[in-house]
Amino acid sequence: GLLAGHGLKGMEGYYSGYSPSEEALVARLCKKYGLFLTGGSDFHGKAKTSIRVGTGKGTLAVPYSCFESLKSCGHFFR
Repeated sequence: GLLAGHGLKGMEGYYSGYSPSEEALVARLCKKYGLFLTGGSDFHGKAKTSIRVGTGKGTLAVPYSCFESLKSCGHFFR
């Protein structure tokens, strides 16, 4: 709650280094504090050609809903 009170808007909840329980924890915190749930595939264009936007190592798949919620608020994309 402290960081949300200081302007935190979201947290990365989908990441290839997270365990399922860590992903669930971040999702619960986002819901509790009204934060955006985001994800990171570590896509870096030509620097990491084996990784695509939204998918990463292992079974990582960032849901499109993460992008949709960010886009719908109008704060990040104009």
